Amino acid sequence: VKYKVVNFIDPDMHQRILKRVNIINELLESEGIDIINIKSDHKKSKVRLLDVLYLCDWVSYFLGLLNGEDPGEIDFINHLKKKIAED
Repeated sequence: VKYKVVNFIDPDMHQRILKRVNIINELLESEGIDIINIKSDHKKSKVRLLDVLYLCDWVSYFLGLLNGEDPGEIDFINHLKKKIAED
């Protein structure tokens, strides 16, 4: 099994958190695990957040298609909605 780790990097991250991320990345890379860093260059933090979320939605959609799954059907979420409606 080949693993990939995806990091969401934001310019407003506290330096200690960024340092932890970098240390963990070094450890993972030494084990042969690929690291993907995703960031947005927008000036406003809310826009950066939405930018990354939008990208993740599309990545999830296409990964579903590539793996022969219907990306619109999410059994876990459907189960959650059903259980919430029971109350």
